[in-house]
Amino acid sequence: MVHAHDITVRLGRTEVLHRVDFDAAPGKVTAICGPNGSGKTTLLKALTGDLPHGGRITLNGHDLDGLAPWELAAIRGVLPQASALAFPFTVLEVVEIGLSRGRAGHDRRAALQALARVDLGHHAGRPYQSLSGGEQQRAQLARVLAQVGAAADEDGPRWLFLDEPVSALDIAHQLAVMQIARDFADDGGGVVTVMHDLNLTAMFADHVALLSGGHVLAAGPVSGVMSSETLSRAYGCTLRVGLAPPPGTPFILPHPASLAAE
Repeated sequence: MVHAHDITVRLGRTEVLHRVDFDAAPGKVTAICGPNGSGKTTLLKALTGDLPHGGRITLNGHDLDGLAPWELAAIRGVLPQASALAFPFTVLEVVEIGLSRGRAGHDRRAALQALARVDLGHHAGRPYQSLSGGEQQRAQLARVLAQVGAAADEDGPRWLFLDEPVSALDIAHQLAVMQIARDFADDGGGVVTVMHDLNLTAMFADHVALLSGGHVLAAGPVSGVMSSETLSRAYGCTLRVGLAPPPGTPFILPHPASLAAE
């Protein structure tokens, strides 16, 4: 479990999170949603130990503040919104950075397998800086996957913390990345992801924490949180959640996107 209680975060003189409670379970994809400035990334950074915070956070039953960096690296991988590299690494070398502190040691096969999962296996030898923004984002996801290795083992579940993992991706790769997250959870790991796309959230997430103004406005299963009234309150605009009519009643809607069969 990820369990956070009474979390407060200050950035300078501004209190960004106000006594937030948050839970995520292995085997589930938990999405953190909300408008710009609601505290989504701040909460994710607190959960990963990258921001000082008030309150208490535990990861797999261990107090987050008591874990050494190498212990954290063995439990969870973090994909930030953006990653800048100043050195001329190849794509494979970037992914291998995850191996240096992860569970697979220096097994290059793990890095190559991770690149293949994000559809970049054919770019292993390219300079990282020559990739597009979306390709760089996928390469960083491969680094995280190489770091954590299996979703779960005898030591417990591993965790993926993903900050807007599909923000720079085309539709096909958005679906592919969200399926990687879904598969990781289905294999026994836990996924906590900041999301802006509410449709993708509804398609792939199990639970949602909806933030507004540094507070959790609602948290729970997707069907309970993603209502017209609750989303409209959070985003400050009128949103209407569509539901299918009774069985046998024809209706026409844009079809949810899916990967084309090869």
